[in-house]
Amino acid sequence: MPLHTVSRVILLGCVVAACGQDPAEPELVGEHRCAQIHRSEAPTQRNVVMIVNDTMRRDAAGIYGGTAATPHFDRFADRNLLFENAFAQAPWTKPSIATLFTSLYPSQHLVISDPMLRKRGTGIGESFEADVLVAPLVTLAEVFSAAGYRTAAFVANPWLKARFGFAQGFEHYEDSFVDEFGAWPPSGEALVEAALDWLRERDPDEPWFLYVHLLDSHGPYGSIDASEAAGLRPRLNADSRPVGRDGERIYRDMRLSDGTPLQAAGFRLTRALLRKVYRIGIERFDRLFGELLAGLRKAPGWQQTAVIVTSDHGEAFFEHGWGLHGHGLHDDEAAIPLAARLPGVTGARLVPRGSH
Repeated sequence: MPLHTVSRVILLGCVVAACGQDPAEPELVGEHRCAQIHRSEAPTQRNVVMIVNDTMRRDAAGIYGGTAATPHFDRFADRNLLFENAFAQAPWTKPSIATLFTSLYPSQHLVISDPMLRKRGTGIGESFEADVLVAPLVTLAEVFSAAGYRTAAFVANPWLKARFGFAQGFEHYEDSFVDEFGAWPPSGEALVEAALDWLRERDPDEPWFLYVHLLDSHGPYGSIDASEAAGLRPRLNADSRPVGRDGERIYRDMRLSDGTPLQAAGFRLTRALLRKVYRIGIERFDRLFGELLAGLRKAPGWQQTAVIVTSDHGEAFFEHGWGLHGHGLHDDEAAIPLAARLPGVTGARLVPRGSH
């Protein structure tokens, strides 16, 4: 399959979500058409990198108006293509990535269940097909492989373990960065370095597809610097807004940078605390994204490499009564960042800021 066809498969759902209006129809009041993008050269084989930062809500990054310091993502998005109305197809990892890999809705690929439910005595049977991404479904990696691409994935989320079917089409699938559920956060540095090591071994004449899935902004989020704890504690503890049991689930795993549990360090569970450590996790991802980009630029074929960066879902902070993710389809869980570098394509934001 020609790469320009593959690229359309990758971005089709995102473009539809970003545009939202038929250009043949009269422009609606208060609505904006997408900025046009143009291919400035004939399509050729491109390398493709897909980067997913788990649990990154759209409004977290600076370029979307967020408070986190995300200079690497902001600069990348500003110099390339930024989608401002991209949405995940599910509010948790497993069905969302199954959609990303297959271009099918969750109701079609049926990767919508949680096998952990069987361990909670719900009466669900020993196994059922919806647990896994089944072999008959054609994945993005299989499309690339059939087109002559070398394919590799480096993933840090346990829902993406090979046993759930996500390794289809990848000749190299590395899922050892996290052992099992609850054993995170894994080392994002180790994952990025492993991905770059794989790239360094590539024949520059062979096209490749690389999938990188980081977990640095997933709960229990980032660690507060121990040297800043005393100064931050009074302000964060003063927040009196209610926090439900969803927050309590990850509170016990939150740490200072020296390993001290936040509870032992005198931090109360507050929304302000949750947002602070979440912001630290987002900023940690941004540093890793910068390292990954720097390595990609040094790899052979950078000028012919497409880079797409996004998330699988967002994170709720009790805006609607619950926290974390997997509970609702409001923007806090469904609205995701999306930026892309597509060699040979020029353009700007695909929906002007302030259009929604």
